[in-house]
Amino acid sequence: MARTALKALSRKQATYIEIARTFKVLKRQRSDRAVAILASALVEDALEGAILASLSPLSKEDRASLFEGDGPLSTFSAKIRVGFALSIFGAITRADLNCMRDVRNAFAHARVSLKFTTHEVTVACKSFMRARFAKKASARFRYLETAEQITHDFLGAALESKQPTPASLP
Repeated sequence: MARTALKALSRKQATYIEIARTFKVLKRQRSDRAVAILASALVEDALEGAILASLSPLSKEDRASLFEGDGPLSTFSAKIRVGFALSIFGAITRADLNCMRDVRNAFAHARVSLKFTTHEVTVACKSFMRARFAKKASARFRYLETAEQITHDFLGAALESKQPTPASLP
């Protein structure tokens, strides 16, 4: 019972305002690891919504078989490949998403403490191309701004189609 309730809570659809508030909180968050993982989770969820908006309406079971567990679209990497194939975004956004995924994975799986000031992370974040940054913009700022911009674009695409987003399904 508790597991089902928690799963339903985690799938609850966030509004634009709630997502904007979440990014505002992330910008004040002290933990770089939390920022990297949570910001990319918002992007991944929004990408899932944009993919769903490009597909025929799916039942709850069909959606789950695609996006949950060991479904073919259960990973961020698979969602990026399919989103690109469906022309939801172009090559620049694909490169930024893959970079974001790599940074997220480094933070999530590193056995050592990482920061956005860690050389390899800083170099990766300097490669974001979708948004324009001041030359001295920090890696953390670049990561969060890129994540927020992409998230809002994907949410907009999903809302425009009037298809249910992942969390809005019963």
